[in-house]
Amino acid sequence: MRCNTSSNKVILFSCLLVVLGCTTIYYLSEEIFLVGGLGSSFREGGKLRKDEDKDKQYYPNNEFWYVHPNGDRSGSIIRKMILVHSYAYYNNLTFRGLCHTNLNRIRQVNSCLDGLHLTSIFNASSCPNNYNNTSSSMKYNHPNIISPNKTINDDYITPNWLADINRQRQRQQLLSQQQQQQQQQQSTTTTDTNTSSSSTQNNNNNNNNSTNSNLTTSIPTSTSNSLISKNSSSLVSTYRVAVHVRRGDVSPCTERYKYSRYLPNKYFLEILDQYINSNNNNNNNNINNNMNIDVTIYSESKTVEPFDGFIHRGYNLELDNDLAVVWKQLASADLLISSISNFNIVPALFSDGLVVLPPIGFTLSKEVKNRFPHFISTNLMWSKKRINTIITKETDRLAGEFC
Repeated sequence: MRCNTSSNKVILFSCLLVVLGCTTIYYLSEEIFLVGGLGSSFREGGKLRKDEDKDKQYYPNNEFWYVHPNGDRSGSIIRKMILVHSYAYYNNLTFRGLCHTNLNRIRQVNSCLDGLHLTSIFNASSCPNNYNNTSSSMKYNHPNIISPNKTINDDYITPNWLADINRQRQRQQLLSQQQQQQQQQQSTTTTDTNTSSSSTQNNNNNNNNSTNSNLTTSIPTSTSNSLISKNSSSLVSTYRVAVHVRRGDVSPCTERYKYSRYLPNKYFLEILDQYINSNNNNNNNNINNNMNIDVTIYSESKTVEPFDGFIHRGYNLELDNDLAVVWKQLASADLLISSISNFNIVPALFSDGLVVLPPIGFTLSKEVKNRFPHFISTNLMWSKKRINTIITKETDRLAGEFC
C-alpha cells in the first residue's frame, strides 16, 4: 500500500502544533490562574497546587458575599473572611464583604479592621441587592452568597496574597494620613481665627481664656484603658513585647475547652523567660543589650487565674481594652506571643516582628505556618513532655485550686 507523503507531513505538522500547544498551556498554568471549566491553579515555592473544588459555585458578575451565622465572636468572623478573601483572590473572583444581621457585631469587626487599615478590603457592612436577611431559609438562596456548605481551608493564605493585601493597606494608610493632616490644618485655621477674635476682649476674659487653655491641655487625649502610660520618646530604644492572654470565655474550669483553648499563665512566663533573654542567641529576636524591654499583657478582667505572676515582674497589664487598639498593638510589636484564639490570626499575619505561636490549637495549618518566616511555633522549641507539663498538668493544678 502506497502512503501519501504530503498527507503524512500535514498530520505530523498538526501533531507538532498540538504538542507545542499543550506544552505552552502547561507552563502557563504554573504562572497564571485558569478560571471556569478548567479550574484554577497556582504555584507557591516552586510547587504547583491544584484547586480540588470540583463543585465550583458560579456567581453573577464573578462577585460574592459571605454570610456568617450569629453567635461567633469577632475573631472567628474575621478569620473566615480572610479565608474567603484569599479563596477569591486565587479564583479571579471579587469578594464584596461580610453580610451580617447583627449590627453590633459588624461595628466590632469593622473597628478591628480599621486599626490595621483593612476596613475597605474586608468590607463588613454590605449585602447584595434584593437580599432577604430576615428569613433564615432565604439567607443562602441568593446567587451571590457563598454556600454555607462550601469548605474553604487556609491553602490560599500565601505570601503573594499577603503582599497584595499589604500594598492595599499602605495605600489606605496614606489616604488616612492625608485626611488627618487636612483636619489638623482646618483645626489650626479655626484656632488662629478664634485667637485673633479673642484678642479684642478685655483683660479679664484673656486671663480666663488662658486658664481654660491650660486646663484643657492637661487633660489626656488618649482613650486607651491602659493601666500604665508610656512616654513615646522611649520607643526609640525599646523592644516591645506584646502578649495576648486569652481569658473571659475560657478557663481551667471549662471542661469543654480546658485543654484545647486555655493556656495557663505559666506558659506565657516560660516563653518570656526563654525569648527575651538577650544572652540566648538562638532565638533570633534582634534584642541587643542597649535596648529596654517593654512587656505588655493584653487580656480580660474576667479570669479565674489571677495575673499576679505578670504584675510581680512589673509587666504592663491592659485589660478589657478596645479591640481595635489591642489589634494594632499586637501587630506592631517587635515580638508577639500569641494565645489560642482566632483573634490573633490577623495581627500575626500582619505583624511587623516575630510571632511565637502556641503548640496547640492555633487555627492555621502547619503548611501555612511554614510559609511565613516570622512565625515560630512553640512545639519546635519545646519537647512534648515539657509542653504537657507546662500546659496540661498546670491546667489540672489550677482546676483543682480554683474550680
